[in-house]
Amino acid sequence: MTENRNGNGLVKALVVLAICGGGAVGYLKWKKLKDEEEAARSRPVTFAQQFQDALKELKKTDLKQGEGAEAVYGAKVTIHYVGMLQDGTVFDSSITRNQPVSFPLGVAQALPAWDQGIIGMRVGGRRKLESPPFLAYGQSGIAGLVPPNAPVVFEIDLLKVGEADDPITKKNREIENKTALANREHSKKTSAKIAAKTQKQQRPQKPKKPAPKPSPTPKKSKRR
Repeated sequence: MTENRNGNGLVKALVVLAICGGGAVGYLKWKKLKDEEEAARSRPVTFAQQFQDALKELKKTDLKQGEGAEAVYGAKVTIHYVGMLQDGTVFDSSITRNQPVSFPLGVAQALPAWDQGIIGMRVGGRRKLESPPFLAYGQSGIAGLVPPNAPVVFEIDLLKVGEADDPITKKNREIENKTALANREHSKKTSAKIAAKTQKQQRPQKPKKPAPKPSPTPKKSKRR
């Protein structure tokens, strides 16, 4: 009877230890996850991450489809625009001034919202851009016109697409041309090597001459 009680006590003790051990492991895992979350929150967000997050918030709506040349990176575009706050208040308009704006796309000579939002438009088209502050006027805003950290809305009319003539775009084009030329030369050399190898493989092989038969060993004459 005593042995039974001792056995039961031992089993209970082992069960308690197992539960405590499992709880400890669970607590350590939970603590590790909490520490990782806290570290992620305290880690400074990089500019690249902020830019990518803002791009996801940029909304593009085509109000009118154009049929002319397409706006691509590196092209020089000429646009009319109207800038508004979210409540519809107009803070700037090139149409009112009758002064279209021209700039090359993708070389940071315009607002990031324009650089990213005009890509893909065609001449004659009109597009609505709903931009987060990071891609527009940011923390500073525009005194008396756009409050700090304010989302803004642009309506863009694409008037013209041409070849950019700014130094940065010219330099990028030179690099692209040199790279394309080097790739073509490499492709030609590779094709020539493959063609020469293929021709060599297809060339008829000369039949091998049969190996000469060994001359029979002369029999020794028996001495009488």
